Amino acid sequence: MKSRIIGVDIDGVISFEGDSPENNIWHNALCDFLGENVARNNKTYDMSEAYGLSEEVLSCFLEEKLPYIYEHVEPQPYVRETLQRLIESGFEIVLITARDEKYRQMTTEWLAKHKIPYSDLIHEVDKPPVAKNKDVELFVEDYAENAISLIESNIPVVLINSYHNQWVEARSGLYRADNWLDVELIIEENFGKEVSP
Repeated sequence: MKSRIIGVDIDGVISFEGDSPENNIWHNALCDFLGENVARNNKTYDMSEAYGLSEEVLSCFLEEKLPYIYEHVEPQPYVRETLQRLIESGFEIVLITARDEKYRQMTTEWLAKHKIPYSDLIHEVDKPPVAKNKDVELFVEDYAENAISLIESNIPVVLINSYHNQWVEARSGLYRADNWLDVELIIEENFGKEVSP
């Protein structure tokens, strides 16, 4: 029997970046980089807009701090166990991340360190064509614009709730989850997964 495929983002979905705009690994790394505690101007995903940074400063920050963030971020609670149960019930997990390909080894090492199960890892900013090509039935995402594009491509999305995606209005094909236990319940109720005892 052919596996049913779930696409999963990494940053903010598998990785736990923090529980508020001011208390997350990206914010803390930026404050460290700038040498001062800075406040977010708004709750947007875009860091240059959120912090009023120039593209030059943002580029320097990312060049210096991305490796640290990718290496030190923790996984979301229950992500490993949930993905394992999904695999055991017949789903295939394909990770599709916007991370640059140059971080592939660091990413695979982090996934191995945290024992995150998956069958394939794809680095691609434009996720809908890749998801379509891989026959992804459902996608777990946190970035609002990606979620909307995937839904417009007829791929349902479980949107992990975050301060930066609250503006997305309810629509067909959009499910909201606060955590990976919610994700599992949504899949069970809407995509036919049988939860293991």
